[in-house]
Amino acid sequence: MISITTARKLLFKTGVILFWLLVWQLVALLVDNAILLSGPLDTLLALAADAVTVGFWQSIGFSLLRIVLGFLLALSLGTLVALATLRLPHLATVLALPINFIKSTPVVCIIVLLLIWMGSGWLSVAIVALVVFPPAYFTMREEAANVDLRLKQMLAVFSVSWWRRFVTLYWPSALPFLRSSAQVSVGMAWKSGIAAEMIGIAHLSIGEAIYLSKVQLDSAQLFAWTITIVLLSLLCEKTVLALLAHSQNLLTATLRLGVQAKTASNVAVTAPQSSPIQLIGLSKGYEGRTVISDLTFTFEPGGRYCLNSPSGSGKTTLLSLVLGLIMPDQGSVKGAQDISAVFQEPRLFEGRDALQNVLLVCGRQRSRAHCKQLLLELLPPESLTLPVAQLSGGMKRRTELCRALAAVSRCVVLDEPFTGLDEASKRQAIAFIQAHLHGRSLLLATHNAEDAALLGATIIEFS
Repeated sequence: MISITTARKLLFKTGVILFWLLVWQLVALLVDNAILLSGPLDTLLALAADAVTVGFWQSIGFSLLRIVLGFLLALSLGTLVALATLRLPHLATVLALPINFIKSTPVVCIIVLLLIWMGSGWLSVAIVALVVFPPAYFTMREEAANVDLRLKQMLAVFSVSWWRRFVTLYWPSALPFLRSSAQVSVGMAWKSGIAAEMIGIAHLSIGEAIYLSKVQLDSAQLFAWTITIVLLSLLCEKTVLALLAHSQNLLTATLRLGVQAKTASNVAVTAPQSSPIQLIGLSKGYEGRTVISDLTFTFEPGGRYCLNSPSGSGKTTLLSLVLGLIMPDQGSVKGAQDISAVFQEPRLFEGRDALQNVLLVCGRQRSRAHCKQLLLELLPPESLTLPVAQLSGGMKRRTELCRALAAVSRCVVLDEPFTGLDEASKRQAIAFIQAHLHGRSLLLATHNAEDAALLGATIIEFS
C-alpha cells in the first residue's frame, strides 16, 4: 500500500508535469504554426503512430546498442588506464594533455573529424566512448585515491586473492563515485551518441530519424523523437543505478567464504617453514630522525620473539618492515613470507561481522564451523553476527587475534595485540595464542615484559 507521503509526492510530481504540458500547449497556441512548434497533443499522436511501426523499434534498438557499447567501452578503458596510472605515476602526466583535450573540445568537432576518418557506421560508438572516457577515468582515479590504505595493506599481508580484494574493498569504495558519475555520464552518452548519428546520418538510427524530421520540417515528429531519447536516457540511468545498487550483494554471492566441514581442515594448516626471517643491515628513519640503525638479526623458524622497548623506539616500524608495508632506507629483509598479523590499530571491515572478517583471509582453507569455533573461544556467541562496527574495542581486538591465528601462515606477527583488553581477557587471549600457534614463529611487539614471559618468548631490546 502506498503511504500518504509517497502519494503526496507522486501527486505533486504529476502536477508539475501537467503544469509544463499546459505551458507548452499555450505557447503552441500563441505561435499557431505547427512547423515552428507543435503542441503536446500533436506530438503524442506522432509518437503513437511511430510506436506501431517496425522502423521505430529498429532505430531504438540500433541506437541503444551503439550507445551501450560505447558506454561500456569507456568504462573499461577508463578503469584500465586509471589503474595503469596508479602503477606508473608518470603515465598520468603523459596522458593529462590528450585527456583534457578530449574533455574540453566541442563534441561536434570530434564528430566531424571522426566522420572523415571512419565513416558513420560505428561513429556513435567511438564518440560515446570518447565523451564518457574522461569522467570514467577521473572517477576511477578518485576512487583509488580514497581506498582505505590500512585495509589494502592488511589484505596484502594475508595474501588475499585479487578477486576477494576487489569485491570486499575496491568495489565498495568505487560505488559512491560510480553512482555520482553515472547520473552525469549516461545523459552525456545519449546526447553525444545521438548527435553523432544525426551528423553522420547513420542508417537505422534515432539520429537519422531526427535528421529526416528536420528535412521534412515536422516538429511533431522531432518532439516525439526527443521525448523518446529523454525516456531512453532516464531508463538507462535508472537501470545503471539499480545494477550498481544490487552489485555488491551479487558480487559478494560469488565469494565462497569457507567450505563445508567435510572437505575443510579443522586443524592447524601452516605453510612449510624451511627458512628463517633475516634482517640484514636494516636502517630506517623519518624526516631526518633515525629509528632503526644497521640492525642485523635472524628469527629462527618456530621461534618466539618479543620486541620489548618503550613507545616510539621503533617496534611498529620494524614489524612494518618485516610485513613489507614500508621499505628500508638501507639493508634488506629476507624470508618474510606467508605471514599473518594483528596490526597496532584496528583493520577490520566494519560493515561485516566477525566471522566474515575471519573467513575473508582464510579463503577456502578453513571451514565456517572451524572459524566460528575459534571465535567462540574469545567472543560471546551473540557478537558473532553483529557488524564489527557495533563491537567494543576489546572485541575487535580479539576478532583480529582470531583472524591472525586462523589464517594459514608460517609466522604470526602481533603488534601490541592486547591493547584494550582487561586482565581477564588478556589472559584468555594469551591462552588462545598458546593453543593455536601450532609451531609457527611468533613475533610480538609489546612494552610489557610480562607478556613475553607468559608466551615463552625471547626478549629483544633495541633503541
